[in-house]
Amino acid sequence: MPHSTRKPSEKSITKAERARQYLIEGGVTREDSDDELGLEDYPWEWIYSSEPGSESDIIGARMGDFQCMIGDCVLLKAEGNGEAWIGLICHFEEDEEDSEKMANFMWFSTDREIRNKQKKRTDALANEVYITPSWDNNPLTSINGRATVVSRKTFEKRYPNGKVPRSSKDYGKIFICRRGCNTRTATYTDEFVWDDVYQSADDILPLIERIQNQTKATRKRKKKRRRRSRRMGSHESRSTRRAQNTQQETKILPCRNPNLQKPHPPLDSQPQPTNAL
Repeated sequence: MPHSTRKPSEKSITKAERARQYLIEGGVTREDSDDELGLEDYPWEWIYSSEPGSESDIIGARMGDFQCMIGDCVLLKAEGNGEAWIGLICHFEEDEEDSEKMANFMWFSTDREIRNKQKKRTDALANEVYITPSWDNNPLTSINGRATVVSRKTFEKRYPNGKVPRSSKDYGKIFICRRGCNTRTATYTDEFVWDDVYQSADDILPLIERIQNQTKATRKRKKKRRRRSRRMGSHESRSTRRAQNTQQETKILPCRNPNLQKPHPPLDSQPQPTNAL
């Protein structure tokens, strides 16, 4: 995920300053000179759905001739290392402390950001990125261009040899996404077709739900312990039932033969034979 490289001189920093997080490593190659916003430092302006009102009415932002809308994929500057971060704009907002215009981004990550080598997939494509269950606010001033995210089929249809020419307007701006991934746990989603799961801003919430549900790490050890305790409990109950059954089987039942139930008299009380006269 993006990491902050700024070191504010003041002890107290604003929300916008805390949110200025630039990627240190793991981004995509991006030349600093290739900036769609140009060199002129125009102010960012909101684009509203109707008349200006609350933040819920903000559907986009523009700077000069460049504009981006909710649901667009954009590139964000990675300060000083010639790379960029790819983010999907989920919503816009304005920082109340210093009135800086910001956006909330759902991040894409490259294969290099997945650290777990044991669980990491080994079939990543050259232009592949993974949509992640991670969000962050960043100033609009960190945006420096659009990104195009497509399915593998669409990419190969445009570029059959798998390479984007440097002369193409898509160079460094088009990417394949066919899975989501939690980069911390290296938990992947099932493979999907990007063009089917995401087409516009209306698909943001279903996309978030899919990625969150399929990248949750499972705790196998606790499950095993629960199963073991259940097995032990069932074993104990079976043993108890067997013991009860045994006691019932060995219990002396009353005899129904009255002759056998009648006790023998003592020897001294038995009648003695009489002598014959």
